[in-house]
Amino acid sequence: ISYLKALITPLSHIKFLAVGGCDEEMSGDWTMMLFVYADGQMLDHSSLIKCGQSYVFDVDLPAGAKELKLYAYMGTYGDNTCDHADWAVAAFFGETTAN
Repeated sequence: ISYLKALITPLSHIKFLAVGGCDEEMSGDWTMMLFVYADGQMLDHSSLIKCGQSYVFDVDLPAGAKELKLYAYMGTYGDNTCDHADWAVAAFFGETTAN
């Protein structure tokens, strides 16, 4: 996918972990970059990756973040027709408070 958005409950999550990668179904020299944004602020990005490569995201979320966006952006060839990204083992981690 080129773009994925998730709404998150404010203050309930403090960390986002995922492995993002260029899908192996894409062949040749296609490349892409992957980005994580929270409330419009870029938090992390991969380097330029090729088909079959991946990047591990370990992102601290800003307090009160409400929206997380995951982007796959065109690489070397400047077009989004072959930006088939995979986001695997994605999870939010947070603190719980005892009542």
